[in-house]
Amino acid sequence: MISVSVAQRIVFEAIAKLQIENSEIVSLEKSRGLILNTDIFGERNQPPFHRVMMDGMAINFSEFEKSRKRKFKVESIARAGTPAHSLINKSNAIEVMTGAPLPVGCDCVIRYEDLIEEINGSETFQTIVDSVELSSFKNIHPLGSDYQKGDVILKSGSLIDSTIMAILASQGLKEVSVKLLPKVAIISTGDELVNPGEVILDHQIRRSNPFAIKSEIENFSSNVPVKLFHLNDEQESMKKILREVFKDYQLIIISGGVSKGKFDFIPETLKELGAVEHFHKVSQRPGKPLWFGTGKEDQIIFALPGNPVSSLVSTRRYIVPVLNYLLTKKENKPFQIRLKSDFEFSPSMTYFLPVVLDIEEGAVVGEPLVGNCSGDFSALASSSGFIELPSDVKQFKAGELFDYYRWSGKGALL
Repeated sequence: MISVSVAQRIVFEAIAKLQIENSEIVSLEKSRGLILNTDIFGERNQPPFHRVMMDGMAINFSEFEKSRKRKFKVESIARAGTPAHSLINKSNAIEVMTGAPLPVGCDCVIRYEDLIEEINGSETFQTIVDSVELSSFKNIHPLGSDYQKGDVILKSGSLIDSTIMAILASQGLKEVSVKLLPKVAIISTGDELVNPGEVILDHQIRRSNPFAIKSEIENFSSNVPVKLFHLNDEQESMKKILREVFKDYQLIIISGGVSKGKFDFIPETLKELGAVEHFHKVSQRPGKPLWFGTGKEDQIIFALPGNPVSSLVSTRRYIVPVLNYLLTKKENKPFQIRLKSDFEFSPSMTYFLPVVLDIEEGAVVGEPLVGNCSGDFSALASSSGFIELPSDVKQFKAGELFDYYRWSGKGALL
């Protein structure tokens, strides 16, 4: 039985060899939360002109250094959105508004807060307060100082959030190329499962895992094409449905049927359909019976334990990172949080411990939340995510740091 770290390495090494690339063109308005599929280059220099940074008065600094006079006659007023004004007399000034092009002949801006205005008939004068020190290009955002035309300003693989959206719009882009995730099939197994809304008998249980897995995936990325399927515990019908699924889906997630039961046909059926098994069973709790493999047409296949907690934890620990890799081509490392209280786990295996996040002395901490077993998914509802406790330690002390995996829908919540 392999370790969690070995299982993770095997998964990423396998998917790195697969040819899975999907993209489409979408409008800028619909691109939020998606991943750029191409580098973005500067449309023009930014800023495209010497930009005034403060409301105030623009002067010629060299002329000021010669004369040292602090009172200036105002020739005109320049506002944003108009072509650059020109200073006619170097001894005068032009009033300027934030965002306006710097007037030709000026190279210093003094803000209104440092000026005293005087109006004499039709003429306006501005006097610089004595305590104000001046310098060349004061309060000016120089042409091309952010980036130059043709520079790469956004990399392929960038998540389009509000900051990226602003840059895309500033480059005049109405549409962008974004990466698409593969089509996902989520398949539950078992004769005992009954759909929500249907009559249930005493010996049956509700079909819940596919809905939980789908939610976790869609919370990670809202544009994942997902479809749910179900397999009864009859091997030939199972094989027939899986064969059809293999034709249309690139990521296949199966819940249940991977343990030692006499009706757990999934590993054998996948092998008969030509799938290559990369591993079966991982030294972890919950989720020990986890199966991972690849199909003949570059399908990614995860077969998860049927226990609800095992199924959802395995989805977050292994499948969500795979989706992220398919979009970004990077293995994102989880951040770490501190354990809030002591915890003990004796078996020599990695333990995924649900936690509730809290703030303690300005730091994020996780309070252990222990359920009854891997079938007790009701306890997960109040958790923020889980931490990963290493297999070679039995006693875990408050204040120690551990990798944290949040549930995908709880990114902004403590």
